[in-house]
Amino acid sequence: MSDRDIKRLELESKIIEIYTEFDSVYGAPKIRRELIKQGYYASLKRVSVYMKRLEL
Repeated sequence: MSDRDIKRLELESKIIEIYTEFDSVYGAPKIRRELIKQGYYASLKRVSVYMKRLEL
């Protein structure tokens, strides 16, 4: 598994964690803000693409 795949999986797991933590009501903009607060950088488009892939 490449570094890129590892980082993608890590980011996806953080997105799932934040989404479930906030009762599944946060959209991509708010999840992106939470990721930045926690020290992860991701563009809004990347977060929304991952959320669609994860069916959130």
